[in-house]
Formats: sequence, structure tokens, C-alpha cells
Amino acid sequence: MKTYARGVATAVVLAAFAIWGAVLVYWYTAEWDLANGNHRLDAILRGSVVGVAASASAAQAQSVGERALRTLPGDERALLIVATAKTLRGQGGDARDLLEAATKRAGRAELVLALGRARAATGDESGARQAFLRASWISPSAVATLPRSIRNELLAETEALQQALAKGELTAAPP
Repeated sequence: MKTYARGVATAVVLAAFAIWGAVLVYWYTAEWDLANGNHRLDAILRGSVVGVAASASAAQAQSVGERALRTLPGDERALLIVATAKTLRGQGGDARDLLEAATKRAGRAELVLALGRARAATGDESGARQAFLRASWISPSAVATLPRSIRNELLAETEALQQALAKGELTAAPP
């Protein structure tokens, strides 16, 4: 009887390791995809990859981001990669839709900033400015990648809003 119980226990432990190992492989692959997508987008945004190569790299970033999103549903990093790649590839409306849903669930400054960029790509300048202001409110350093004139204006407005809130002149943070 002891031998049987020991055999069953061993089988259960081995099965658990096999299942856990498979989960780790999926997770590791998704993390690798996230790093790959970030690397590709960073190269495009810094200007070290341009033209046709940038377009191909954005498409690949979108692909690996979507694969990571399937493995890690709801992962904000994967969503940000997919949305940024879509914006770069001229699919601002799709990126906007993804990001509007995501920013309702979470207010990460990077997501809100990307929403502003997607809105700008679709011609919604007012919506873009609102998103940029919200990103600046969440984290002033998040708007560092915006053009200096826009960034300085947003930071000044954010400072004025923070002072108004501190004085009790605002009932809530900006939307």
C-alpha cells in the first residue's frame, strides 16, 4: 500500500511540474515578445529605423504584442505595444478604441498618453489635448516625449490645476 501511495504522490508531483513548466514557457514567451515589441517600437520612435524598415518593424511589433496579449489577457504593456504599433501604422482609430477601453479600467499615464497620440492621429485634436492633460496630471514626466511647446503648456496648466485643487477651488481632478 505504501508503494502505491508513494507512486501516486510521485505522479501528482510530476504532473504538477509538467503543468507549471508549460505555464512558465507561455509566460516566458510572452515576456520575450513584450521585450521584442518594445525594442522595435523604441528603434522606430528614436528614428534609428525609418521608412519601409520602420513599417515592417511596426507590423512585427504589433504581431508580437497581439501574441503576448493572447497569452497575458489584459496586460497593459502588451496593449500599449499593440496600440502604439497600430498608431504608427496608420490605424489610429483601432488604437484609440483599444486605449479608450483600457484607460477606463486603468489610468496609467503611458496608456493615456498613447490615447492622446491615437486621437491626434485620427484628427481629434481636442480629445488628444484632453488625454495629454490627463497624462500630465497623472505623471508630469509622462509628457516628456511630446514636443516642447505642447509639453510646456501642459505642465503649466497641470501646475495651475494642482494649485487650484490644493486651494479647494476644484472639486475633482481633470478628466
